[in-house]
Amino acid sequence: MDSSCQIVFSLGGHLCRLFLDDVSNALVDQILRHYDGWRVPASPLVKESFSLRIQFELGAPESGSAPDKAHGLTVEDNAAFLRASRWDFRVHMSPAQRGPQGLWIGTAVCAPNFVSFDSLLRVVCAHLLPRWGGCLVQAAAVRVGQSGFLLAGANTDHLRLAHQLLAEDLAAVVPSDEGGWRLHSTPFWSGFRCGAGSLRSWPLRAIGFLHKGGETTVRALPVQESLARLLGCFVCFGQGSQVAAQALAVATTLVKKLPTFAASASASPDTLLTAFEHHGGAIDRPDLNVSMREEISQFRWMVNKHGHYGFRPRGHSMKPWIQDGQTVFVAPANTMSLTPGQVLVYWTPGASPSEDLLTCHRLISKLAAGTNRFRFYTKGDNASRISAFENGRNAQILGTVVRPCSAGAPMPLGSRASDVGLLLLSLGTMPLMRLLGR
Repeated sequence: MDSSCQIVFSLGGHLCRLFLDDVSNALVDQILRHYDGWRVPASPLVKESFSLRIQFELGAPESGSAPDKAHGLTVEDNAAFLRASRWDFRVHMSPAQRGPQGLWIGTAVCAPNFVSFDSLLRVVCAHLLPRWGGCLVQAAAVRVGQSGFLLAGANTDHLRLAHQLLAEDLAAVVPSDEGGWRLHSTPFWSGFRCGAGSLRSWPLRAIGFLHKGGETTVRALPVQESLARLLGCFVCFGQGSQVAAQALAVATTLVKKLPTFAASASASPDTLLTAFEHHGGAIDRPDLNVSMREEISQFRWMVNKHGHYGFRPRGHSMKPWIQDGQTVFVAPANTMSLTPGQVLVYWTPGASPSEDLLTCHRLISKLAAGTNRFRFYTKGDNASRISAFENGRNAQILGTVVRPCSAGAPMPLGSRASDVGLLLLSLGTMPLMRLLGR
């Protein structure tokens, strides 16, 4: 069965809204799983940087006949539009608003498979990221302490043993509001694999170039050599003087403001760590420029990675079940099997990343909103209003509270008679809500 779907994901802190038409449920599931770490609830409140409507069709977009794999990628790229085509997709985009941060919109036709879809997005993102002042770099990205490092030519299997790997094929580098640069993971991994990730970015402290050979020492690089090496790692599908000028401007700024070094790809983790500390400064200095959106995305990733995760909600909306500052443990939730009475933790996006909310409220009802879709109604205390949302659209359910702890001791939810009475009082609001047509 074919359907339509809307998803929003983040690339380097910029939101991308996709409308997928005539897409099979199987392909939608594959896309949602792969991009889950970078997705943001598709709320109308969020402001996207580009919007793209993709029509999925069998056969080659150019000819309508059998795919011609000899038809390689062609790109026309300038300030007024992006046109790109390959045997399995075709896309046209143009700016809807003037200015370097203006909205881009477009349409595309794509073969109904994940490889074609992901390839299409790589081309679009490589075109747009430089217009936002950043770049898409073919390199690994690692986090050490509170710092991010870009490593071109890295052996990712070696790095994974010692550091948190943020990206192993394509990483996004964008300027920060404070004048520095931030390093972001991307959903674009080698072999179209699904790499775990989140929207959490890290201050970029240094750029390293790893190479084969017996040289185990680490040496600083002059600006000219760093510039040539970095330009060779930029992902640019377009051609022409404007594309070259954008890449040169970003690369020049990076190598002038950040330390660069060269080391052997076979260097020991201790050697690389010493290089990070020497060239990146205090790698554990606090990162004070993290948005609430990034924090919530990282929380979602930790819940899914570990199977449960603890945090301390603030406020009084869940008293007496959960006290202010009490640690609660959250486990991933199967939205199909959620039942009234469970305590949900969900993400509601705001108009800006700092306005996103992580809410802990009790589920009072779940009503069908279509095939395998539900509308969820939640409530905190009697003073708070009832919240209603469709999962993945207005908000995203990240998990359910499995147990709260007080002074390190687990406390079962709803075990006391008073808890049950308050729960029944909350559930008693549902007939009135239905009467009002909500």
